Amino acid sequence: MSALLTQQALCDRLQFHAPIAMWSAWTLGSGRAPHASLLNRAAGAAHHEPEESGYVIYTSGSTGTPKGVEIEHTSLVNLITWHQRAYGVTAADRATQLAAPAFDASVWELWPYLTAGASIHIPDEETRLSPPKLLAWLAAEKITLTFIPTPLAEKMINQPWPEDCACARC
Repeated sequence: MSALLTQQALCDRLQFHAPIAMWSAWTLGSGRAPHASLLNRAAGAAHHEPEESGYVIYTSGSTGTPKGVEIEHTSLVNLITWHQRAYGVTAADRATQLAAPAFDASVWELWPYLTAGASIHIPDEETRLSPPKLLAWLAAEKITLTFIPTPLAEKMINQPWPEDCACARC
């Protein structure tokens, strides 16, 4: 692995020789807001301004020509903060990543949960593409938060949801 995502408190216990991608598991309940400079520790810099690029996502947009779109740290922090408040994300949550990593929705599926200390669960491709298998997997994994892309949600909406599915309330 080329980088590791962990909490600062665990760094001394790790025998890891690649960069630590990010540390500091902030939560809204801690009473302090996340600072944008925490989002890019892998670059080795001690501080980043909120308007600096946090990441680049590649898209063809409406033109069909691939291009990189820079997303500022402040935009990512705003997304994280809003998402955690809107969905009441806690460290006890069990969330999913269903979107492909190259899709911008993957940012929505990862950072709000990881920064709250929640766990991320990723189904295999066969499960992800089958509404009945995905529903069974959500129940078996005790998933509490999930973002289901519209085309998949349309296929799942009329499926019988397992009674023990924690995310059936979403």
